[in-house]
Amino acid sequence: MPVIFTKQSKEYTHQMRKEFDHKRLNRVFVLWLYRSGKLNPYAKQINLARAARGLIPHGYDIHHIVPLSGGGNNKISNLCLIDKSLHKFINKKCFDPALNRIKEGETTTIPVPDFGRIALRSDYQSWVDKVLSNR
Repeated sequence: MPVIFTKQSKEYTHQMRKEFDHKRLNRVFVLWLYRSGKLNPYAKQINLARAARGLIPHGYDIHHIVPLSGGGNNKISNLCLIDKSLHKFINKKCFDPALNRIKEGETTTIPVPDFGRIALRSDYQSWVDKVLSNR
C-alpha cells in the first residue's frame, strides 16, 4: 500500500508528537495489542511480559504508518509495532528521501508495504532486498 504523504509544517509535526508523548499513546497501543491477543502469535519473538505492562518490547518501536510529518495522526489505526531495524530502514530509505524532495503542503506517494499491526523484519525482508537492489 503506497502512503500518500503530504508534507506538514514543523509546528504541526511537533504538536502531534507532543500529543503522542503526553497521552502516552505508545503505552495505550501496546496494551491494546496485548489485551486484544494480537501479540500472541509473536510470543516467541516479542516479550509479552513487557507488553502486558504497556512497555514497548525490546527491539521494537511504535511506527506511524502515515508519518506525522506527512499528515498522519495518532489514532490506533495509524500505528504498528515494528522491528527497530525495519523502522530505521523505512525512515532512512523511503520517507526521508521523499520528504527531502518536496516542500510543505506538497504531496507525494511513497511505495511501502501495507504493514499489519505487528511488522517483523523477517516478514518484510524480500521487500527490503528489492528496495536495496533498485538503488
